[in-house]
Amino acid sequence: MTPERAALLLRRALSSGPDPEVEDWVLSALRLWWESGGSITIHRALGLPATPARATLLIRDAWLREAGKHVSGDTLWQRARALAHELPHASRKRQRDCRSSLDLCLAEAIGSGAPIPGTAERLYQILEANFQDDLAIHALRCPEGKGTGVAPPQHRSDQVGGEDAFDAGQSMTGS
Repeated sequence: MTPERAALLLRRALSSGPDPEVEDWVLSALRLWWESGGSITIHRALGLPATPARATLLIRDAWLREAGKHVSGDTLWQRARALAHELPHASRKRQRDCRSSLDLCLAEAIGSGAPIPGTAERLYQILEANFQDDLAIHALRCPEGKGTGVAPPQHRSDQVGGEDAFDAGQSMTGS
């Protein structure tokens, strides 16, 4: 499980309460922690970074990368510049108020609580980050012009605490 996916599940659990997917994620992590005799810390078993601040950055970056898929541009640099243009116009819209997938992704990124990048250069770094499991937020349910929500990607419980679990020394931008 990527650190981003774990952070998105955490956000969903904290904002919406547990659902079957979140319960499976937490129970699998608790089993891993228990079976390791505590040698695997609970945040590692959950696939989360050690601090909430790092988790908010992962959530922000996941939504910004998804937003990058909904702007024009053939290159990452063009998409980063387009995002830089759109961000000042974005607001903290609720999911049901979104007008487009782009609006929703930007609202979620802003709502993460992490600082929003102010330059196209920083947005480019975020867009080019290449985690093993690309977060194409699978369940986009906000087609252009419709006001429905977006769900985070589906969790695969067989990966909880696996090789993709967060390592405190791991770079978050792939640099």
